[in-house]
Amino acid sequence: MSIKITHIDYMYICCGTSWWLHVNHKRAVVIGGGIAGLCATRVLRDHFDEVVLVERDSSFADGDRRGTPQAKHHHLLLARGLRELDRLFPGFAARLTELGAVELDLGVDLAVARPEGWVPRVRTGIRTLHASRALVERVVADMLKRWNNIRFRFDTDVVGLRVSGGVAQTVSGVRVRACDRAADEVIDADLVVDTTGRSSRLHQWLAPFGKAPPPETVVDPKIGYVSGWFETKSEAQWPKEWWWRAVTVGPMTIECPYAAALFPQENGTWVATLAYGDRPAPRGEATFFSILRSLRSPLVAEMLERTRPISGWHGFQQMPNRLRHFEKWRSPLGGLVVTGDAVCTFNPIYGQGMTVAVLMALNLGAQLERTDVHHPAFSRRFFAAQAEVLSDAWRLATGADFQLPWTVGKRPLGDSVISRYTEALLLASKRELPLRPLLFEVFHLLRPLSSLEQPAVVARVLRQQIVKQIVRAPKGAAYPPLPSA
Repeated sequence: MSIKITHIDYMYICCGTSWWLHVNHKRAVVIGGGIAGLCATRVLRDHFDEVVLVERDSSFADGDRRGTPQAKHHHLLLARGLRELDRLFPGFAARLTELGAVELDLGVDLAVARPEGWVPRVRTGIRTLHASRALVERVVADMLKRWNNIRFRFDTDVVGLRVSGGVAQTVSGVRVRACDRAADEVIDADLVVDTTGRSSRLHQWLAPFGKAPPPETVVDPKIGYVSGWFETKSEAQWPKEWWWRAVTVGPMTIECPYAAALFPQENGTWVATLAYGDRPAPRGEATFFSILRSLRSPLVAEMLERTRPISGWHGFQQMPNRLRHFEKWRSPLGGLVVTGDAVCTFNPIYGQGMTVAVLMALNLGAQLERTDVHHPAFSRRFFAAQAEVLSDAWRLATGADFQLPWTVGKRPLGDSVISRYTEALLLASKRELPLRPLLFEVFHLLRPLSSLEQPAVVARVLRQQIVKQIVRAPKGAAYPPLPSA
């Protein structure tokens, strides 16, 4: 393929005795308009004359898309994700807040009930914004319109890849079909990025060219969700002693295979979620509220009694953690990379998906800065670096899920020791308050997971394990203590 150089950035990078010329390429095609696709599009516009985003749905302005069946559930944008989105799209956080998103410091605004009691409050200084998935996507999509080299192709489905070359096969475009046309169309591309999520049809697109998909690892916690949306009747109806602005009651255990959460969303709305483990989904409002009242704290049920339902109940059971090992792909195609849920899906309960999608997009930009997209090693280098980006989030999610007795999947070597240490760390953080901000920073992907393995942290955990053997913990109360307690 010939490269049309329309302008030169004159960015010289010294590499040994060689000098490389950094140029913009003609066109990139992004498949899928979720957070992964939107962020990949934003990054690619710095490196290509034109970026075409192909999306099966009509737009981002009409609520939830067909491609996001999980959108009716609570979506947590981790602090790292919020920070990076605000860098990619200056003014993102301010715009989201302007449209009604709720800002929380989860260390002081979230009441967390665990079997051993309520987790003490600690101000972390870590800012989180809470809004619906649809609103987050719409704000990002609107901000993409700032750049005139980005083109949206809505109501268009990708039906295959165009591959060129002989032995060294390279993707040189995509075959698409618009909903109002009978014939296929080919969009040429120097780079194709698949961000079509859990339902990616990459394996179908590869089959005609004799390419098998990469190996994958699956860790299935065998859990599901039921969520409903509510509206606050009147702020004055909240009791004055209710200091919390969000609640979680959990985790799931053999004795109580349920967990619940209630979080504020934009413009006075709330989303309540009941998670259930290794059993049929609860059906009907009466069953939903009966289970909420039977938990170790009935607080979520009591809060919902002061709201008005504005939706039906929405179930979601596609919960497995799935990691496709593209870094081990034996025969990657040049001109093709894959990001977002099409590479790695997490149990949504940990709120990592959107943030990790942003980080993968940033990795794409970093690799384009280092290696020309037409270099034979570009795909391999990209996938190797992406695997590093995913490592901590994958370990956090699967490590927590392996603590559930019904989780199915191959446990990594030493997992039992890691799981026991993690549980001990969570318990120790109730008394060793300096651990709490550190835990928040790690869970929000602001610090590496290795931060929890430092000698000073391990010493605090071991100290509290000794205390646990001496002092018997009191039974947890049904309601959070007042701030002065």
